[in-house]
Order: sequence, then C-alpha cells, then structure tokens
Amino acid sequence: MSDKPDVAEDFIVFSLGHEGLAISSSSLLEVRQPVQVSVLPLVPDFIDGLVHINGNIIPQIDLARLIFDDDFIPDVQCSLLIVVVNGHQLALKVGLIQEPVTVAAEDVEACLDASDYFTAAFRHQDALVKIVDISCLQDIVKAAPQQSTKPSFLGEVTPQHVKIETVYEYLFFSCAGQHYAVQLEDIYEVVDLDRITIQPGSPAAVVGVGLIRERPVLIVSLAQLLRERSNTDTSAAPANAPLHDKANDLLLESQVYSVLLMRRQGIFCALLVDDILAMELIDERQIKSAESTWFSAIIDDQGQAMAQALHCQSLFDEAFRQTYSPYMPSLGDDNVVKTIPQQELLCFNVGSQRYALPVDDVRHVLSDKIVQPLPEAAGFVVGALDYDGAAIPVIDLRSQLGSLVATTGREFIIIRYGNENWALSVDAVEAIVSVDKPSIDYLAMPDESDAVRTALRCVQAYVSVQGELLSILNADVLCQINMDQLKAIAS
Repeated sequence: MSDKPDVAEDFIVFSLGHEGLAISSSSLLEVRQPVQVSVLPLVPDFIDGLVHINGNIIPQIDLARLIFDDDFIPDVQCSLLIVVVNGHQLALKVGLIQEPVTVAAEDVEACLDASDYFTAAFRHQDALVKIVDISCLQDIVKAAPQQSTKPSFLGEVTPQHVKIETVYEYLFFSCAGQHYAVQLEDIYEVVDLDRITIQPGSPAAVVGVGLIRERPVLIVSLAQLLRERSNTDTSAAPANAPLHDKANDLLLESQVYSVLLMRRQGIFCALLVDDILAMELIDERQIKSAESTWFSAIIDDQGQAMAQALHCQSLFDEAFRQTYSPYMPSLGDDNVVKTIPQQELLCFNVGSQRYALPVDDVRHVLSDKIVQPLPEAAGFVVGALDYDGAAIPVIDLRSQLGSLVATTGREFIIIRYGNENWALSVDAVEAIVSVDKPSIDYLAMPDESDAVRTALRCVQAYVSVQGELLSILNADVLCQINMDQLKAIAS
C-alpha cells in the first residue's frame, strides 16, 4: 500500500455503486464513453474483454467486480478510465465521473478499511472518497519483453515466461472446426456484428458487408479463403448466377458474428471466424515452420499441435487484392470537401435486404400492375408489363440478387437503360432519402477487360443511413446482365 502524498495532488473522483472512489490524475490518460467489447473466454470474470482505444487493443477491467463482492449492484451509467500501469494501458469500467479535485497532503487520511485496493481517503462534498491504488493492477498487467512493441495483457507471470527471450502475442480462435492464431499486432480490431448484408455476385469467400463504426466493411469467410488456398475447393460462382448459397443460410439466422478487422496497405476487410478463444504468449521456439507459405504450426510443451498460426503477409497478397479489391468499400479519407453535396436515393426491400438506387436512375414507381408471363424461361426476366402503352421487360430482383425469403408485396421500379425502359420487381419501396455524397463508399472500378467481374458486380456503393447499411445498385449492370442472357437465349 502506498504512502500518503507529501504535496497537493490531483484526483479524478467517480462513483462505483454507493461508493465514492478516486484515482490519481498522474495515472490517467483519458476518460471515454463505453465502447464495444469483444469478450474473451478463459479469463477472470472481472475482465470484460478487449476494447479498441486510439488504435490499441487493450483489456477492459470491471473495477466493481475486481474490488467488491459478486452481489455488488452495478452502476446504470458507466464510463471508462484509460490508465497506464507499468507502461501498459488498461480500460477501467467505473460509474459516473464526478469531477477532478486537488487535495492537499494534510487532507489525506488513512482509510479505515484499508486493503490492497485502497491507499488512503479524503473528504469531498461531505463524503469519504477512497483512493484506489493503481498499483494493485500490477498482477494483471506485466511489462512485456523488450522485443515486444505493443502493450500486453499477459496474465500471471511464471518462471517459464521470465526465462524466455522472445515471445509473441497471439489471438486464438476457431474456424470450421480448427484452431487458428494470428499475431495480435496484425489485428486492427476484434468486432462482433449482429447483421451482415449480402453482396450479390461476389466471390465465394465473400460473406457480405458489415457496418463497423458507421462505415461499410467487406466481410470475408476465413474458412472459404483457407479452402481456396489449400486447393481443396477451387469452384467459383458462375457468371450471371444468383448469389451463391454460401451466405444465405448463414445470414438468415439470428446470431452474432465474430470478425477480425484487418488493415494493411490497400486492404481493409474483416475475416469471419467462429469463436474467439483466448489470447496467449507464444515462445518463438513453439512456432514450427510448415510447407505452406501462409501458416506455421504452434506446439505446446509436449510437442502437440495447438493451432495453425496464419501469416497475414502471405494471406493478404497481390492475388487477394486483385480478387477482392473490386468488392471492398474504400474507407478512405479522400472524400473531404468544403461543401457537402447531397445524393437522393430511392430505398426498397428485396427479401430481407435493403437496397437503393440513385433517384436520377428512376423514372417511375408502379404498383398493382399485371405482369404477363413469358412462354419460356428467360433468365431473370419473368415477363412484361404495360408502361405508357408499351410492353417493357420485368426483372425479378429477388431472383437476380439471390434472396431466399418469400414475401407478399410487389412493386415495380421503372429505369432507363440505353433507349429502353425496364421494370425492376421489388418487394416494397420505402422512401427517398438524402445522404451526403462523401459518406457514400463507392467500390473501385474493375479492369474494363474483366468482363465477368464487371457483369457480376450489381452493387456499386454502400452508405449508412440511420445506423443501417444500404447497398446501392448499379442499374446499368443489372440490365446488362439480363441483356446478355436474352441474347444468349435468342442465339
């Protein structure tokens, strides 16, 4: 337990249930509102999990669970104190932050219920405020070896850890029944998503797009990606086919999806995994090279395989960029402008997914129209309807975009392609919304010579509207796909 301060000292006062507590301002980096927590199994119950603060992944400690009994009543409103212990950052979950105060040395008194957690106390606003000894967290956070460049949550230090010369922090997770690990410094953030929007016509490993911190991010199935790298499944979705079933069954279930947000030069995407298992220190002697260039084996003290350590540098190579960059929202900072132009979008539903078209591409919205069926199948063109005295083709977007959800409503969005009108059959037209143009994430244009990729990509951009992700369709690509199908049938 620390001695009383000899001179006046600044403290941050906060609540923890019915208690008034304080910590020294010298240990505090900043005060934050609560952020999303990625839960870690196999850790003490006072560790909530990992949080992403200012580019660092650090553990969050529930101070109430650490200090008090399990029957402690938690605060309804919480704050985070980002503190430094032994040069490493921790996020402390506490109650409401009251105010900073300066306490003279003579006003600090002994704490009657002194423990490992309280050094002393002082009176503030007629109440006793206990001072939390920040050094009590030293058993939770230990200094990393000199070779490490990032703050570490190491748990209890053992003699074995003291002897080793080079260790690495690995995040362990499961995927398709196997255990894998990635160096913590290669992971930008660990995120839980409750919704993923499918991306029609994308490669088999693309699950869809998720909204992370109000920005769209491409979600890639790690299991499918590894199958392709292992050459065990080289099948690709055929051109002009509806969205492959690889995502539909998954996305129709109500669950939470664990993703690893990866940020490298030219790449910002998330890997979908099954479960986050634990974070461990691995001695370099436990890492054994394998024949593959994109993973190594991690073994335990008995020589048994623990997991496959993925090499992100090899996994996210030029082949990955060429395949997935056209489907990857940019999340760049290139859209900063002095005046913010607006883009009006017509929003509508197709199955369980929300889509939009630029209002400039829409000529009319019709309902209660009779569709004359075609005598023979013609791809996604299901018939024709009367518009301004002419019969125009009707495209069934539910089929073209791969929706598996049966719905009842039916409306038609009339668009212009070339010199012809087309009708897009949708389930329900919602409304017209106005969004800031810089907030729209346009996908990079593919190579003009890559006809298959161009034809498949029906989605041209993404935008967040009131916390939900909208997929903005490319009307010309939708119609071109059907034109190509009709020509093929006619020939």
